[in-house]
Amino acid sequence: MKKINILLLFAIFPMLIQAQEEGSDNSFKYLFDGKKVKVTGFGAPIHEFSAYDKELAYCSGGGGAVLFDYSFFFGGYGMSLSNRFEKNFVRTLNDVFIYKYTYRLKMNHGGFWIGYIYKPQSVFHFSGSLKAGWGQLAYYDSDYNIDKADEYYRDNIFVLTPQIEAEINFLRWLKVNAGVGYRYVGGIGTKDEEGNEVYKKNAFSSPIASISIMFGIFGKKQKNENEK
Repeated sequence: MKKINILLLFAIFPMLIQAQEEGSDNSFKYLFDGKKVKVTGFGAPIHEFSAYDKELAYCSGGGGAVLFDYSFFFGGYGMSLSNRFEKNFVRTLNDVFIYKYTYRLKMNHGGFWIGYIYKPQSVFHFSGSLKAGWGQLAYYDSDYNIDKADEYYRDNIFVLTPQIEAEINFLRWLKVNAGVGYRYVGGIGTKDEEGNEVYKKNAFSSPIASISIMFGIFGKKQKNENEK
């Protein structure tokens, strides 16, 4: 939990800095104080690299959010494990070996995505975000189409992923985001027919690195010389 607390602090650090600067004149500030709030939005594919049981894991997915004043955003995301991890299961009867079978691991999760972008008008700037969601772990026979009826040892999970990120504005509607964080996965507890834990509880919680190409409206439209 110490890792999560540290990453949460980094994730909200841009908000704390902004609050410090806005409050330096000793006047009260509010999120919505009667001024016109610019509301835009964005969407992005998300590529996430982490570890599963000390091996490199790759998750892919995407997300989208409503963006307020080009700084605060709130939306949703969805991620799934993309590379192949398999596990052998042995079936026995009265401690006598019957057969062995191999299943492929599946992990999906999705939920809320919130964050704050510090000085979004700068070409290079920082942000902090938090993904909070829920999903499932399961094993399935990869020789067949994935269907819930073909899933085994399904387990419900919840996931917290605080991150800090660096961003580069390429265009008003395009930027690249690269981040580091920590993914915490809880709620794991499924057991097999013999009472053994199917999933290692600490195998899914891991430091992560991510990269996204984001499409949306991230700033004001620039006026050309003829319009000035």
